[in-house]
Parts: sequence; C-alpha cells; structure tokens
Amino acid sequence: MSSRRLRVLTKDGLKVIDVLSAADASRVGSHWSALKHFLNTREDHRLWGFKGQTIEGEVLETDLDAIEEWSRTGELDFDEIYER
Repeated sequence: MSSRRLRVLTKDGLKVIDVLSAADASRVGSHWSALKHFLNTREDHRLWGFKGQTIEGEVLETDLDAIEEWSRTGELDFDEIYER
C-alpha cells in the first residue's frame, strides 16, 4: 500500500505526516471530524477516544485549549486534510 500525506493536528502542532495504513488514514479523518465538532458545538465527547492515540508516532491533539488556539490561528482547514 502506498502512503498518504495527511495534515494532522498533533501535540506538537499541525504536521504533514506520511500515513501508511488505511486504518490510520481513517483515524486521521475521524480526528478532524471530532475537532470540527468540538469547535462548532463545544461538545468534546468525540475527542475522548483520541486521548493518547498516535499516528506514525505523533500524539493526536486532544487538549481543548490548544485546539481553540490552533483554530484562532486560522491554520485548521477542515476541507483539505490531504497535503497539496
């Protein structure tokens, strides 16, 4: 299987990561969906399952304050998770 270059919000910030498995690519998409849901509704329950999870060794961001700060920077593009 070939890798996909995906944008991922990690504990260290927004990164582009070569994701090797379809399962991990799906998890990245689900994480983005949970991030968007939180920012739109302030409900964080969809993020709970991602706490401590990693993609290719990078810890997914679940800290609500950090997510809100990244949102304020304008760098979170929910329409395009694939690196262009």
